[in-house]
Amino acid sequence: CENHGNLTIQCAGAAPIRSGFGGICGIVYMNGVSFTGCENYGNVIRTDDAAKAASNNGSATVGGILGRSAAWFTNGFDTRYENCVNEGTVQVSCRHSGGIMPNSSGARLDAAGGIVGAAIGVGDQFQRIISCHNKGAVVGGWTTAVNTTALGGLVGLATGTEITGSISSSDVRSVDATYYIGAAGGAVGFARRDVVLAGDCLIQSRIDAWTPSGKSLLTGLLFGNVVTAATASDLRVAGEI
Repeated sequence: CENHGNLTIQCAGAAPIRSGFGGICGIVYMNGVSFTGCENYGNVIRTDDAAKAASNNGSATVGGILGRSAAWFTNGFDTRYENCVNEGTVQVSCRHSGGIMPNSSGARLDAAGGIVGAAIGVGDQFQRIISCHNKGAVVGGWTTAVNTTALGGLVGLATGTEITGSISSSDVRSVDATYYIGAAGGAVGFARRDVVLAGDCLIQSRIDAWTPSGKSLLTGLLFGNVVTAATASDLRVAGEI
């Protein structure tokens, strides 16, 4: 499948709970779904109206291929992504309560990734991202003093996810110096648990991010934040923060 159109979603007032938007698919809500050879060239942008937005306890997820593969962030699926490419800009800029800290649960935040916004595996059945490439910018943040955004070159938020043979060659950045984020990673912005990077991955990203004084800003060329467990092997890393 290919998408060449732009997708723009703006919500004024209360935002949808646990919303997901992607260049190919918004939400996966079952086991056994595969994206093979899918390509997105359009921009996928999810924003709130800053003048009218209400603080939201849900999560907004945006991805170049898929927005979200999860029910709750503790209940996911065995989705597979293989030979997928994103070249469009992926952006999420919404208002949520709370903020990102090193031990955060992952709830009540925005997550954007070049391939998938939120990837949550189920038990020992990991989500698998195989030989995918993100070339598009991953952008986000919110204008008030809340650091609720997680940006990843491949995945915004992940649990039980294995990434092999994949490439991220993108900018990961705040919208501008007035938009604040909590976590940014060249591969994964917010790794909650059991995230694996292996098999000749190439992560080459430029990260530009800001956060309010006194708030966490968690950045890395591989992972922005790891809450419980993640591993990395047999890969190449380059770039700057």
